[in-house]
This record gives sequence, C-alpha cells and structure tokens, in this order.
Amino acid sequence: MNMSLTFLFTSISVLCIFLFFALTGLDAEIMVILVPVVFFIYLFLIFFYILRNKLGENIFVEIGFLNVAFLLIYTIFPAFLIIGGMLLDDNPLTSLLPDNFEAGKHFWRHFILAFGIVIGFLFFRGNIGIKTYKPIKNVNNHNLILLFCILIIIFSNFMFLTFSAPVETYYENYTRFDHLPTPLRMLISIFIRFNWGLYSLIFLFLFLDYEKYKKIIPYVVIVLIALDIFISKGSRIQSLLTIVGIFCLYNIFVNKINFSKIILSGISIVFIFTLIAALRIDQGGIEALDFASFILNLSGELGSVYYTGFHLYEQRSLDILPYAPWQMFFYDFWAVTPFLDVTSWAPMNWYHLNYFPDALVPPMTLGPIANSALWGGEYDLFFRGILCGIFYALLTRMFLSNRDNWIITAIYVFCFSTTIYIMKYSIFYHMQLIIKTLLPVIFLCWFISKINFSLSSNTKKVKN
Repeated sequence: MNMSLTFLFTSISVLCIFLFFALTGLDAEIMVILVPVVFFIYLFLIFFYILRNKLGENIFVEIGFLNVAFLLIYTIFPAFLIIGGMLLDDNPLTSLLPDNFEAGKHFWRHFILAFGIVIGFLFFRGNIGIKTYKPIKNVNNHNLILLFCILIIIFSNFMFLTFSAPVETYYENYTRFDHLPTPLRMLISIFIRFNWGLYSLIFLFLFLDYEKYKKIIPYVVIVLIALDIFISKGSRIQSLLTIVGIFCLYNIFVNKINFSKIILSGISIVFIFTLIAALRIDQGGIEALDFASFILNLSGELGSVYYTGFHLYEQRSLDILPYAPWQMFFYDFWAVTPFLDVTSWAPMNWYHLNYFPDALVPPMTLGPIANSALWGGEYDLFFRGILCGIFYALLTRMFLSNRDNWIITAIYVFCFSTTIYIMKYSIFYHMQLIIKTLLPVIFLCWFISKINFSLSSNTKKVKN
C-alpha cells in the first residue's frame, strides 16, 4: 500500500510540474525539449518503483537499472544546456542545432531506447532480488592470485611507460604506441587488456575476503586510480569503471549503500573528474583554469551520446548518409573473431573517416541511438533497447543462480562496471569486453587456483 501511494504521489507530482510549465505560457521552443525529458524522468521513476516492489530495496546493483540511469544522465544534461542557452561555441552541438524543435524530436529517441530497455528487462528479470551476502571463500591459492594480479598490473604499466612515445596532450595518449613495430604493438595491446581485466579481478578477490583486506582496499583504489590517470594523461574512464565496480562489490558482499550517500558520492566524483579534464585542457594548472573550459568538458562528455545520434538522424532525414557497408551492422560479432581485421567495419572508424577525416583519432563514439540512424531508424532503436534489456535480465539471473561461483560473479561485476559503454558503443559491446578482456585473465587466475602446491610437501613426507 505504501508503495502504491508513493507511486501515485510521484505521478501526480510529475503531472503537476508538467501542467505548471504548460499553463504558465512557457515558450513552445522550450516545451518541445521539456516534454520528452519529463516523460523520460517519469518512465525512470516508474521503472524504479516497479523494481523496488518486485526485488526489494537493493536495486542500485541491478545492471538494467544502472543502464537506464546512465542514459537519463546523458539525456538531461544536453537538454539543460540547450534550454538554458548554455552551449559554448566550442561545443559540437552548437553547430548542429538549427532549432529547438529538431532538438526536442531527438530527445524522444532517447526515450524510445530507454522504453525498450525497461520492457525487455522487466519481462525477463524475474522476482528474486540481489541480496547482500557473505561470500563463500572457495578459491584456492587466493593470496597467490592477488599477488599475480598486482605483479601483472605493475609490469603492464612499466611496459606502457617504457615503450610509449612522448605524450604531451590527452589525445596523444591514444597514439602513443603507433610508432612501435607490429609484433610489439600487438604485445602491448594484450597487456592493455590484461591490465584492464585485472583492475576488475583484483578487487573481486579483495572483497571475497573483505574482513582481511578491508583496511588496504582504499589504498589500492587510490594507487590504481592515480596510476591510471597519470599514465593516460587525464583519461578518467578506467577510474570510473573501477569506482562503479567497487560500488557493486561493496553492495553485494558488505552492505547496501543508501541513496543519499550515492548522490553525494556521485556529485563529488563528477566534480573531481570534470576538474581533472579541465586541467587537462588548461596546461597552466589551477591558476590558468577558467570556468568555460570546466563546463565545456562536462558538456562534451555528457552530450556525446546526444551529439552523434542527432547528427546522423539529421543526415538520415536529408537522405545524405554516406554509404555504410552491411558488415558494419554485425560489427560486434566480427570484432570477437580472432585474426580478423575489422577496422573498416567499425562504426566509430566509419564516422571518423566520413566526418572528421583530419582528426588524429576518432573524436566520437557511436552508441545504439546513432547506429540505429544508419539502419532501421526508430523501430530499429526500440528493438535494440528490448534486446539490451533482455540481455541484462538474463545476465542478472545467471549471477543469482551462481552467486557462489567467483567466475560468474566476476562477469556480472565487470559488465556492471562497464555498462556506460553500451550507450557509447553498442548493445552487444559486452561480448568484446568479456571475450577479449575478462575471460583471458579469468583463465589465468583459474589456472593458478588449480595448482596444487601441497604436492611437493606431501612427496617429502612420503620419502621421510
């Protein structure tokens, strides 16, 4: 009953806010943006209440919920900038928005994707919630695996520093190994993936014995994040993935984090990450930092999903989209095929060559919204959303059925931490991440866990 009353109160509140804006004569150019955003917020609240009613209160570690929450953030922020007239001249959205009516139309596409995810997730998720539990320590050679993770991470970063070309700017971070011969560049690529996968696994093994390692976990977090930001010249994505993964592990193995702490922590992280990015632009340091560059970085990241989607749908409406090879539609499946060069079929590379050919590296990513513009439009987008929701629902159910299996837990936590990539790349992007990045390091850790180091000592006892 309380849940029904809360849901009713929320619905009435959203309706009243909407009517207030409509009846106070708000400009039509603002309403066309506000309406789809308000509908999205309302959809998100409905999704929240249904999940809480079905699964209990610990829904913040539901991967489907996190995905919709990220998409909402990537929707609200560009809407706020457009309505407030706060787009800076350097923001790519400035050159693409002919009027607010076209801008508002595209926010409905964000809603369509979210609606598809919600439907797919709710229909296939089931009714068993994710509860906080104390894990069974069933991993042999636990300490040895942790040592292996630490040594490979140290060695990987040593290789990155040793073989890297000089890096003065953020974008040069993406071309720092281009000067190397092909075999060495391939080796570096392998260690980049090892490093990424082990960043996730090392915290899983620390949390599997939380009482023993709880005092050193904060220090490991700080050191690894600082190391990553230093080597990448200010790239924050790996740090964000690490923080989201730790959030998931803490909720699952230790205690549920309440909503107020999540909000405060989220605001602090956004502020710190945006400050790092602004300092990355203003090489003069804190003294040279200006507010415009600070906002530019935040709007550039949180507007990236909107920008490419709007751009390609605009090109689609004008019937001037460049030719896209049919192989590009199946890029996620080609990308996991060994020894197959699929660069020419990568949507991000296609966008780079056709719209930003002079850029050193692809300046934009193409998420499911932008990709749908190349193929089936809004119907395609809705179907992508449903498939994404189904995948997350089945992944969650697999985790709940095997939660004492550290490998299945590792896959779920890794997918949870990398959920943000889905809206920036594709709904099947996790296939590449799991197969190429996570499974190789899982296999190495599993192999170490199967080594019987007591064999030699038992042999000595027999001889004596």
